[in-house]
Amino acid sequence: MEKRKYHLRIAAMSVIITCLLSLTWNVNVEAASYKTDIKKLVKNMDRGEALILSGNEKSQKIKLTKDIMARFAAMTIPYDSMKLIKEDDELAYYRFGQKNLQKAGKYIFGKNLKKKDITSKVICSYWDCRKTKYGVAYIEIVHETEEDYTVRSTSVKKSGNKYIVTKKVYWGYWGVNDGKKITHKIIYNVKKNKKSKYGYVITGMKIKDL
Repeated sequence: MEKRKYHLRIAAMSVIITCLLSLTWNVNVEAASYKTDIKKLVKNMDRGEALILSGNEKSQKIKLTKDIMARFAAMTIPYDSMKLIKEDDELAYYRFGQKNLQKAGKYIFGKNLKKKDITSKVICSYWDCRKTKYGVAYIEIVHETEEDYTVRSTSVKKSGNKYIVTKKVYWGYWGVNDGKKITHKIIYNVKKNKKSKYGYVITGMKIKDL
């Protein structure tokens, strides 16, 4: 009788341990999944981050106006979905469609952004998305510059009902980029949103000059 009770206790303990291990595994998989999705989301912001830093390298909180969000969203549109409308010795101008912009806006910010939201304000003369005499266009320089932008690492931390994402980056002269130096932190607030294909959208952004 005692042996039977002993074996029952062992069996019960085995079931409990298995359940706990399964729960822990599921939690770890879920954590890894949301971090992967959020990292994919903020990866889209690489060109937008370089745009802001090329205009102002100082620590700053980025006000996510419709203009700024629409520019950032436009800069995630693939080149093969744009049309080259003008190119000279300095700059190339690309036109993008309203539907592509709206899709990008929904995926990145959960917002219905439109080309009319983008103003003619110049953030950077050679790397921007703004209203021009050729219409609203994505603009980039046609030759290499001395600046280099490199993402060193991206980390995700849960904080209440939001997530804090920190990207450590290098922005500066390419000749002194030793592969390790970090010049800025790009910090995002991210929240869950079913409108995005990533399941999350960006709600806040700031830059810290190191």
